[in-house]
Amino acid sequence: MQESDRKAYVEILEVLKYVKKEERERIPKEEIEFFEQNKDETYVFNYDETKNIIQQDLLPETKGLFFNLYNKHIK
Repeated sequence: MQESDRKAYVEILEVLKYVKKEERERIPKEEIEFFEQNKDETYVFNYDETKNIIQQDLLPETKGLFFNLYNKHIK
């Protein structure tokens, strides 16, 4: 697994904290657990609440993950 993927898991977990609860609950627990188990334990990402999701400084991998999660489970 690439380091950028492990960092993206940290970012996606943080981003999901700011998604509406009803939408977040549509994502299977297994996927969330995968992100938790495979995240980079040393990487720190801080979500900027003054910016929307598009304005966040996210890795390209995180943007792809979010897009896929949204299309598969939330849309």
